[in-house]
Amino acid sequence: IRCPEPVLAEHGILSVTGNDRMYGRTLIRTGTAENSNTGATSYKIGALAKYRCERGYKVIGEPLSTCEDNGKWSGAVPQCI
Repeated sequence: IRCPEPVLAEHGILSVTGNDRMYGRTLIRTGTAENSNTGATSYKIGALAKYRCERGYKVIGEPLSTCEDNGKWSGAVPQCI
């Protein structure tokens, strides 16, 4: 069981750690209205997604999400306002 690509709010920045054997490596994505090219990337159980926002925006909601054993990310996707 694996989790799909995490949803990313507009003006958001996402980093995912703990995926497979990528020790010390972090995947970082930025979210803009045009950035919707979600490839076939999936994440193993226990991967941690950390959300933050572009300069001038504030994270509203929980900034951390974990890939759970049901194949879904924990919590709701935070917004950038």
